[in-house]
Amino acid sequence: MFVVDYLSKNILIQTTYNITHNISYNILYNVCVALPTLFV
Repeated sequence: MFVVDYLSKNILIQTTYNITHNISYNILYNVCVALPTLFV
């Protein structure tokens, strides 16, 4: 029971981390792509 609980928590944390990491990476990427077009 403990192992299953630990694994599910771990997966949840990992998934949350991955999602937030992807979102922040996408925002950063979009800003880097959009910035040069503002100055042109």
